[in-house]
Amino acid sequence: MSDLWLDTELEDGHLEWIASEVRGAGLGRTELDHIFRFELAPFLGTYAQMIAGEWREFDPEWVCEQAAKRVGRPTLWARFIAWTKYHTSPAQGSWERVLGLAFSPSRPE
Repeated sequence: MSDLWLDTELEDGHLEWIASEVRGAGLGRTELDHIFRFELAPFLGTYAQMIAGEWREFDPEWVCEQAAKRVGRPTLWARFIAWTKYHTSPAQGSWERVLGLAFSPSRPE
C-alpha cells in the first residue's frame, strides 16, 4: 500500500496489483482503512507532501518498521491528523480505487 504515496502516476495495472495484495491479506475494509490512515499515512504522507524530491519507491523493510511503531490504538495526534486528511489526501483517490477493485463483487476470491 505504500506505493499509493509515491510521487508518480500509478497505472491501472499497478493499482490492480495493490488490490490483489490487499485482497490476499484477508482483512476487511475497516481494518485496511485503519492501516491506511493510522499506520501508513502518518509517515508516508509526510514524504508525499514534500516539494523537493521524487519518490519512486520506499524500502519495504523501512515501511514495515515505521508501520509497526504505529500498530495499536492511535494517539490523539494521529487521530487529529487522520481527521484533517492532510497525510491521506495524496493517496486517497488511489486508495478508494484499490478498495473498489479489491472488494468488487465481480472479483474472484
